Amino acid sequence: MNTRPTGYWHRAIRGGLSFLTDQVLTAAQKAQARENIGISNPMQVLYRLTSANMNTTADQAWTKLHSGTAYTINAIRGRNGSIDLTGAIGGIYTGAGKTGIVLVLASQAYSAFTASTKGANLSSLTNEALARLTADPIFALSTARGLAATMDLEIIGWEVP
Repeated sequence: MNTRPTGYWHRAIRGGLSFLTDQVLTAAQKAQARENIGISNPMQVLYRLTSANMNTTADQAWTKLHSGTAYTINAIRGRNGSIDLTGAIGGIYTGAGKTGIVLVLASQAYSAFTASTKGANLSSLTNEALARLTADPIFALSTARGLAATMDLEIIGWEVP
């Protein structure tokens, strides 16, 4: 499974298909890309998981903040780790029990998200996460931290028709 490249990559849309490009898109190009697939609303926080339990491998549900039935993801951000999260590893899925579409790989490490982290994108967002999605996300660690710990997560993107 391909992961999202790091660096100055941007999401672009051509002919209704989503792809990643290293070109810097102008505001007009970004607006045209959104219009091409019917995205007329601004980017927003779509889902939030406050105080995600980093010491369990159980499924954790997100709070839905948008009113639409479909969405596409631009980024998933983490912040406010209660302690050093070294050892906590896991992904985000659209199905219970780590099933459905994989939005973030099960190998995503959370060690960089400490109390001093103001916010950073998760690095292993999959290309499948950039598609039109209808199922609510589920956060599930494959390896728990081993100590009581929490962090906050947000899914940022657009509602789509």
